[in-house]
Amino acid sequence: MHRGALYVTDLNSCSSYTRSGEGIARIVQVERSALGLTMEQVESAAHLRASPFYDLLRGHIATLCTTAPTLAARDRTSPAPITANLASTLLRTTVSTDDRTSRDAANGYLVDRAALFMRKNFSRPRAHGRGDRR
Repeated sequence: MHRGALYVTDLNSCSSYTRSGEGIARIVQVERSALGLTMEQVESAAHLRASPFYDLLRGHIATLCTTAPTLAARDRTSPAPITANLASTLLRTTVSTDDRTSRDAANGYLVDRAALFMRKNFSRPRAHGRGDRR
């Protein structure tokens, strides 16, 4: 991790953060549903620094962290939609639609969804009222 850099982390997966020395971390958590992006799109976002919105989001987060203590409690949620929109825009400008990471993310998601569908709908044999034909 580099000082002042932006990172995307899936909050549903195991992860940890450590750093040496002193300092602070500025963290903003945005639910994927607020981004309006699929899991595949978020997972395939690459090269965040290449986005024209990278510095804008970094500055926005830094400003939020600096001014948040001075805001009234009722005003602290007001910037949330703006932050989500900036994060979404940044990710959309870095999503690659034709690379191996994108395909692997999509395939992994589709396999998981198919397995869930099979377990949910076909794990128990159904009893048929008129008898089974073989």
